[in-house]
Amino acid sequence: MSGNLTTASPTATPNVTGVVTLAANSKVGGYILTDAGAVTVGGAGSVGGSITTKAGVVTLGANVKTGGGISTTAGAVTVGAGSQTVGGGITTEAGVVTLAANVKIGGGISSVAGAITVGAGSAVGGDIIPSGAGVVTLTGGHVGGDVITGTGAINATDSRIGGSVFATGAGVVTLINTTTNDLTLVVPPSPACGSKAPAAVALSDLTQTYTGSPLKPTATTNPVGLPVIWTGAPKTNTGSYPVTATINHPNYQGSTSGTFKIVPAPAS
Repeated sequence: MSGNLTTASPTATPNVTGVVTLAANSKVGGYILTDAGAVTVGGAGSVGGSITTKAGVVTLGANVKTGGGISTTAGAVTVGAGSQTVGGGITTEAGVVTLAANVKIGGGISSVAGAITVGAGSAVGGDIIPSGAGVVTLTGGHVGGDVITGTGAINATDSRIGGSVFATGAGVVTLINTTTNDLTLVVPPSPACGSKAPAAVALSDLTQTYTGSPLKPTATTNPVGLPVIWTGAPKTNTGSYPVTATINHPNYQGSTSGTFKIVPAPAS
């Protein structure tokens, strides 16, 4: 198949369900987009672009290759042994991310509410960032960027982390036979009389191109890795939207607002 595989048009009813299942050795030249269904790519299959689903799990068999990243709004992502995403990372807003052995991810891994596990011999080109209480487990893996966690644990054995390890709050860091550029642990202050310490929130990626999937800006906190709650995002359709990111943490408080724009995709 030389083109894209889309199971529902951008104007389709939001609850349209489209399950995508590709048998072993299948090939899709473009991207895969489904409004609300699981995506499964069989062993030795290939996808020329990205894989996006708004509400479903994504499962890649062994030795699958994708030209872009993997994104799911509400589902787990499982990548089989020897598979690789060449041009992007993995993002899930509500699911665990599991990489089997010898997997290569070109970008980073971000999970808003789930654990991230990297198998032996696997490599992640960017950062690993689980928001909230997500646990990161590395076993004989390599991370090119940072490993940043909020209140979740970081467990690394026989691994290499090219950037820094940064844990905020109650997260426990255990490194065994593992090298890293820097290790920073931030102990949150004890609230006095019920008060919370101030924390900063910065917004970026405020202008994005329409993809047919829910989009939202990027919120960066200081201290790093604090969970945030969005008001006014995510959004799917083109337009300008007021958005607010508010820190959701027992010991910190802070928020910031801005205008989020989704612009039309270029005409093909």
